[in-house]
Amino acid sequence: MGYHTPPLPTGTVTLAADCLEGAGQVAVFLYGRDDPTTRRRVYRLATELPPEQRPPFFKMGDNIIRARRSRLLDWVAAKEVGGAD
Repeated sequence: MGYHTPPLPTGTVTLAADCLEGAGQVAVFLYGRDDPTTRRRVYRLATELPPEQRPPFFKMGDNIIRARRSRLLDWVAAKEVGGAD
C-alpha cells in the first residue's frame, strides 16, 4: 500500500498554501515542535547530507529554508520505502 500526498485545496492554489517558511515551520512539520534542537536537525538535513539524500528544501533570494509540505511528505514516503540512509 503506497503513500499518497493529500490533495491541496481546490480552487486557486498558491505556493503559500503548500509552503513552509523557515527552519521553525519545517521543524514543527517534521518533528512536531520548534525548539533549538529541532531547528538544528533541519539545518543538518539541509547541509550535512549528501545532495542526493537531502530533503527538497529551497531558498528564494534570501537565506531562509523553505519546503513544500507535499514534497516533504513524498520525500519521507520514499525514505520509508527505500529505508533510511
